Amino acid sequence: MPAAYTQEKGNQKHLASMYQRPKKDHRVTEGFTVKAMMKNSIVVGPSSAGSFRERPSAPTAFRKCYKRGDFPIALEHGSQGNRIAWKVEIEKLDYHHYLPLFFDGLCDTMHPYDFFARQGIHDMLEHGGIKILPVIPQLIIPIKNALNTRNKQIICTTLKVLQHLVVSADMVGEALVPYYRQILPVFNIFKNVNGRKRRRCGKVTGRETSALWGEIFAIWAPRQRRIAQGGTKMGTSPTKVLRERPPPESQKHSENIAQFEQNKCVTN
Repeated sequence: MPAAYTQEKGNQKHLASMYQRPKKDHRVTEGFTVKAMMKNSIVVGPSSAGSFRERPSAPTAFRKCYKRGDFPIALEHGSQGNRIAWKVEIEKLDYHHYLPLFFDGLCDTMHPYDFFARQGIHDMLEHGGIKILPVIPQLIIPIKNALNTRNKQIICTTLKVLQHLVVSADMVGEALVPYYRQILPVFNIFKNVNGRKRRRCGKVTGRETSALWGEIFAIWAPRQRRIAQGGTKMGTSPTKVLRERPPPESQKHSENIAQFEQNKCVTN
């Protein structure tokens, strides 16, 4: 047999072994099947549900309006960092139009859109006063969209915005109660997940969610006492929307929760 033929045959076998599909292990099977009960079977676990996987967000209306020049803002460079230079007084802005657009920009992570959205929200909340409360229903969808991206950076930014929103005006905490079902589920998923730059996103979530609850109970406890004394019925309570309450961080929160439960029994 010629040596060239033998070498060619060996090359063919080598190429065949390179491109050959790996043999499937027939012992591997899914759970809850007849094959899974056989001897020497290897049962694989379920696939990941992807609850922590980041969801890509569509181009936001905030970016579109910024490129079109609809916002009366400009970037001002200073010795202590960048800030927004407003071309008009913030108190004269139409909050029903501008505040939801700025909240929509929470989904952006690209500069300068993320900076303008974040800083613009804080500036408007600081100078909004009584204009903030009527706009709360329009802010829920942008907040929900930002949280549904499952991006840790966006979630932490949204938490800080929510914390500022709660203390920005009176009755804001009470206005957020009907929307807990849209806001809190994502916080529950990420409460034990580490964030970027060695900062625990779960720790931020727990602390700031407790701050939200503290504000809510500070509002609801006196109102529950008034309702119990008047004998009138109450609407949806926070405990019906969210069954599990975070543990109190201080004695004041414990007293508010105890009073809330006592008045609930009196009302029922």
